[in-house]
This record gives sequence, structure tokens and C-alpha cells, in this order.
Amino acid sequence: IPDSVTSIGDHAFDGCTGLKTITIPESVTSIGNGTFDNCNNLIIRGYTGSFAETYAREHNIRFADVNATYTCGDLDGSGDIDSTDIFYTMLYIANVAVGNDGGLTPEQIAAADVDGNGTVDSTDSFYIMYYVALRGAGYHTSWEEVLAK
Repeated sequence: IPDSVTSIGDHAFDGCTGLKTITIPESVTSIGNGTFDNCNNLIIRGYTGSFAETYAREHNIRFADVNATYTCGDLDGSGDIDSTDIFYTMLYIANVAVGNDGGLTPEQIAAADVDGNGTVDSTDSFYIMYYVALRGAGYHTSWEEVLAK
């Protein structure tokens, strides 16, 4: 969506089943009724605190901050690796296993692939859980140390 757009009309993307992500600029202050109906697995990308974030939350649509930095294991871009990242990794793996869209952006998938083998799988989930457990126990190990185990 261009920065010049201030409003997205009713049902503008209704039924666009292939629409997986959309970036909504801060200039948008109005989104109509049913705009994203039947857009399964949609992620709205926008700015934290924007109308787009509010709309996404109110309509149970996943939201990703365009300024978020996804680092190894940090799928939600919070700057911390925690149980939320474990959950997103496991949910992605489960969805892909049954043929569904995993629901993560390419950046999040790259962050989830902690062993760097090109696939997000149970090994990555284990490493993220192990990393979180070590940190919780007071051991501040690096990813290199965790992956060497």
C-alpha cells in the first residue's frame, strides 16, 4: 500500500486467499468492514502504535512490526528469546507438518532456523527451548555454545 493512501475500503481484499502479508503505512487511518475477510493466514505488517496494529489486534489478524529485527531464535522481534518464540516455532512446525501455511514471515522463518540447515524442524525447536532453559537457570551461553551440544 503506498504511503499516500489514508483509507482502505470495505471488502477491498475480501476473498484474496493468496494474500499472506500486506504492509500498511502509518498514513492509513481507516480500514473498512470486511476488508480482509477470507484472507486466511494473513499477516499485517505495519508500525507499532499505528492504526494498522490496532485494526489487526481488534480483528484477530497477526501483526508484525516493520521495524522489528528478527535475530537467531527471536521470532517475535521482542529482543528477547522466550516461551513466545518457542510457541511460534512449534506452531509453525505443526502447521507445516499437516500441510498448512506455517504463518511466519520469511524473516521469522530465518530466525527460527537456528541451526542454519534451511529447514525449521524439531531440532530448531529443541535448541530454542534449551537456550531459554539455560538462560532461565542463569547460564548466559551463546548460540554457538548451544549449537555445539
